[in-house]
Amino acid sequence: MALPFLDICVILVYMLGTVGLGCWFYFKSRSPEGFTSAGGDIPSIVVGLSIFGTYVSSISFLALPGKAFVSNWNVFALSITTPLAAWIAVKWFVPFYRKVGAISAYSHLEDRFGTWARVYASLCYMLTQVARMGSVLFLLALPLHHLLGWDVRLIIIAVGGLTALYSMIGGIAGVIWTDAVQSVILIAGAVTCAVLLLCNMPEGPGQIFRIAAENQKFSWGSWSLTDLQTSTFWVVFWYGMAINLQNFGIDQNYVQRYHTARSDAEAKKSVWLGAILYLPISAFFLFIGTALFAFYTARPELITDPQLAADIASGKGDGVFPFFIVHQLPVGVTGLLIAAILAAAMSTIGTSMNGCATLTLSDFYTRFSPEFKKEMRDYIEYLKREIAKRDITVRLNTECKPEEIPAGVYDKIIVAIGSEVICPPIPGLDKCGYARDYLLGNRTAGKNIVVVGGGLVGSETAAHLKNDDNTVTIVEMNPAFLPGGTEAMNVKAGLVKLLKDKQIPLLLGAKVQKITEESVTYVKDGAEITIPADTVINATGYKSFGEQYADALEGKCKNIAVIGDANSTRKVFFATREAHQAIRTME
Repeated sequence: MALPFLDICVILVYMLGTVGLGCWFYFKSRSPEGFTSAGGDIPSIVVGLSIFGTYVSSISFLALPGKAFVSNWNVFALSITTPLAAWIAVKWFVPFYRKVGAISAYSHLEDRFGTWARVYASLCYMLTQVARMGSVLFLLALPLHHLLGWDVRLIIIAVGGLTALYSMIGGIAGVIWTDAVQSVILIAGAVTCAVLLLCNMPEGPGQIFRIAAENQKFSWGSWSLTDLQTSTFWVVFWYGMAINLQNFGIDQNYVQRYHTARSDAEAKKSVWLGAILYLPISAFFLFIGTALFAFYTARPELITDPQLAADIASGKGDGVFPFFIVHQLPVGVTGLLIAAILAAAMSTIGTSMNGCATLTLSDFYTRFSPEFKKEMRDYIEYLKREIAKRDITVRLNTECKPEEIPAGVYDKIIVAIGSEVICPPIPGLDKCGYARDYLLGNRTAGKNIVVVGGGLVGSETAAHLKNDDNTVTIVEMNPAFLPGGTEAMNVKAGLVKLLKDKQIPLLLGAKVQKITEESVTYVKDGAEITIPADTVINATGYKSFGEQYADALEGKCKNIAVIGDANSTRKVFFATREAHQAIRTME
């Protein structure tokens, strides 16, 4: 069937408008933080509409009316659980993820169980999203092909390609804003269709409710508490609780949106908006299915497609709504409803694409080192490969206490336990994140960043985080830059140039007095100055405990060596040289 010109125009305007809106946010997505979290600067109503759009796919758009057409409102029990799961999310999930600060929903698994858990969870998520995108695209293309004759491959390539385009260019900001617009189109399409169904009944709107009541179409299913074999209300209810807690609690698509809101309160509002909005809209979709049943019961001669009639007779109703859209709606409205179906699909696909890209970036690429430390990252990978080639046992996530090491067993013990972060008694500093968390990509920073400590780690952290969308300031108590003397002049000069090129202020001789959630107060040249800060990073230094550890091993081994940061905090060159020397001097 050929669509009228007006319907084609409506669809084209929607597609081009969506792609244009998504690409509009290119300049806000040029940094990793902008691409993955939009700098935490999206209004809660937009984030809420995006959460709603993420929940509703084209599968839901077509499946809910189809379910109500052949059955009843039993599936509405799942919708009822959405606000209940949202309450749990607002109370526990949102504060937890906002406090952790990591853009990846699975970064805390690394802290709890190790790197393997984070990588495993991320890979599983991405594999499920690839399958989800494929299913959504295929199930979108099938009814459009059947009703309009459009080529399935062309539909998949066009919709998938255009969605990938604005998701790649606009980042999460483009995805969320297009989600919001797509959600409005989706809602408008559903409401319009429900109103037209009410107006097109031969005997008036009341006929829908009379036919539906006669066939128990408004039933929520059996209320039995003991029947676990059929789709009772309680079976669907508890299934809905499980799936919605999974969505709000561990799904990257949702967790990432928590970080795009401007504050904890805004993030909570967005969750409530998305969850509460789904309740009446899902009811609209189910009502459309019920109204379609009443409409075609009153006018069965309008089902002119033999295949659709056969599907209905066999208990399949997913094709009824698309058939009604194409054959019964006025010109222009058909285009709007097809655009709504496309909106539901593109919202889901764009979200999945950005989520996969974010995890690839945070969990597999940038978590190991800043972009300007490529040589160091390559060196680490080289060491990993060399260890894998040799008969070396590596036990990760295993604490080795001195008292647990047996005496007289080992020829030599090399202490390479690293160092621990120093936390000076500055009010508020104990609540700040450590530099290593931001360097490894485990936490995301806001727009006004203050790094307390201007040593090597602090300077590199500041350079790593600086982009066009934020301000970064280094506050260093010492009046001189890198005064320790262990850094070569070319290293100092390189860092000075790097900070200058990135326009990062370096406040020397400035002593921090206190830190709040919104500012940092320091004293410089006798004057007390307060600067705004939504992210404060502790880079005040590290303290070595290798010698104390070695002393605790006294009498257990004759030959003990302390190397690297366990000896004193310095560059990797010294750790490598000391490790080489420790092996060469084995007795």
